[in-house]
Amino acid sequence: MPGQWFFFGKNLMRKTIFLLGWLACALTASSQTAADSATLVQRLDEFMKANAVLDISKVMDYTYPKLFELAPKESIVEAMKNTFDNEEINIRMDSLEVIRIHPLFAFNNGFYSRIDYSMVMRMQFKKQADMDPEQLGSTLAAFRSQFGEKNVWYSETDKRFNIYQRTSMAALRDEPKEKWTFVNIKKDDPMMMQLLDKALIEKLESYK
Repeated sequence: MPGQWFFFGKNLMRKTIFLLGWLACALTASSQTAADSATLVQRLDEFMKANAVLDISKVMDYTYPKLFELAPKESIVEAMKNTFDNEEINIRMDSLEVIRIHPLFAFNNGFYSRIDYSMVMRMQFKKQADMDPEQLGSTLAAFRSQFGEKNVWYSETDKRFNIYQRTSMAALRDEPKEKWTFVNIKKDDPMMMQLLDKALIEKLESYK
């Protein structure tokens, strides 16, 4: 009997040591995930604030750097500034709101998450005074056809077309030493295939 108790005691000790070791690893991983989540939330908040005031240069500091391998940062900044304010149209973003930050997941050497958010894009045509009611109506109908009937309305007060959009972006940190950056994700977008691994895209798209 003493031999049996010794045998069982050794097995119990081994199991206890294994469980304690596993628990320590689990707590460390959980602590790391919590730290990653907190850093992500902070970076996301800064990114959204930069978008809200259309600080394009600052937005680039939070943009996934691999995007600049497809096009120079300066060219993207210039194109975005021209898109939001040119001779024909002025656009601003309003009511940016994070709807959901999906759980972080590991992929290869990095951590990733999908973020669902909404915003209202307010568009004003600078030569709108030259548009008659029929042209205004057809423009409104075109926007509603593209973005949905309930998602588009026209404000007589400031003469702006308002477009509500709900979309998603990826939060990416390819290496532990890197900071969280972001890029919009859209299903079947060819650019995504150039930026991200196919399996990573499928994982990001799997969240509902």
